[in-house]
Order: sequence, then structure tokens, then C-alpha cells
Amino acid sequence: MERSMMRTYQLPATANSSKLAAVADVLPWWQRGLVHIQHLQVRRLRAGELTLGWLGGPVAKGLPSYLSARQWKSVVNQANAALEGWRAAAVVGVRDLIRGLDIDGDLRVVLYRINLRQGWWCERLILDAKSGVEAEPEALRLCRELIGRWLWTHPFPNLSRVRTMAMDGPIATVEVATSAHADYWVRVSTLAPGCPVRIPLHGYDYFATAPDWFAISAKSL
Repeated sequence: MERSMMRTYQLPATANSSKLAAVADVLPWWQRGLVHIQHLQVRRLRAGELTLGWLGGPVAKGLPSYLSARQWKSVVNQANAALEGWRAAAVVGVRDLIRGLDIDGDLRVVLYRINLRQGWWCERLILDAKSGVEAEPEALRLCRELIGRWLWTHPFPNLSRVRTMAMDGPIATVEVATSAHADYWVRVSTLAPGCPVRIPLHGYDYFATAPDWFAISAKSL
């Protein structure tokens, strides 16, 4: 199972209040977007999907217009990251539940394999691609019961309370400043189409080695 980590940096900003307000105004709609995407992705998981990704086709075209297409892409990435974190924790939690079951060894092994694949809601799941061996319906049913028990005490994350907008490069571009006014400039998309704001930032050595993404914490605005 691949895992990734994202590091954020809180940098002093010297932008005027109107620019900071324009960025802060995005937050309520960003939170609303996170909840919307989470609802769609959880529905996919409960339908037996194993992989989260970008929403394509009619679903993508039907996304509300309160955010731009590029903003929606970052929202989807942030919601997916939160759900992947929950799924990784669920694998550990369900594994512990399986360990405590009074069942025969063969069934326990199958449950472990289903859990490792995160196939808790699958109606059918191939355990071995070469041989085509599928998980038995009884094992899948039991896994659904176990993930239900886990959900009862470890619900999906409440993204409506998220105070950080994890903006990808297309909507939050960081540039090295060429004047003494700031160390960096970040160009941030706002709710006004075609009207981004440029915010001066003052950094430090660790930030200079960061990849080309940026996260803005609403707590600092």
C-alpha cells in the first residue's frame, strides 16, 4: 500500500487586507466542495469501487459552478487524500477485528486478503488475478459487517470543518521574488474568475526546498 505525506509551511504574509479577504472568502465554498466530493466518493466506495480518482464524465460536468474547474481538481485531490487516510487506518482497525474473531484459519486468511485490498463493500472480489480465485460471498459479507463496526467508532472525516485549502500548482503558484519586498510571491485563484491575487511571503531555508504545491491555512488569514 503506497502512502504519501504532505508538509505545509506557514509563512508570514504582508499583503493588504483586501487580498487576504479574497483568499479567505474561498474557504466556505472550498469546505462545501469537500463535503460534496466526499459524498460522491463515499458512494463509490460503498458501491464496491477500490480506487479513488478524478470524477469523470457527467459527474465532473455536473459539479457546481461556485468553484472553477481547476479549483475542483484540488478539492478532489484533498478529499481523496482525507479518505485514503481513513482507509489506511481502517485496514489496521479491521485487521485487529479479524484477529479477534473465532473462525477457522482459512476464512481468516481470506478476510485478511479482502481487508488488505480494501474490498469491504465489494459484491465480488478477485483475490488472485492469475488463477481468477474470488472471495466467497460469506467472507465478503463478514467483511462488510466488520467495516460497519469500524465505521461506528471511526466515522469518515468531517471535511466541513477543514480549515486548510490544499491548493495545487495551477491555482496557487509560488514564485521566487526578484525584489526586496518579499522572498516569495504566491498567485492564488479566488472566487472571481480571471482575478487571482498575488500575496507576498517571507520564507526560510526549509521552504526553499519544497515541491511546487502550496497549502494555505485559513487560520493565518
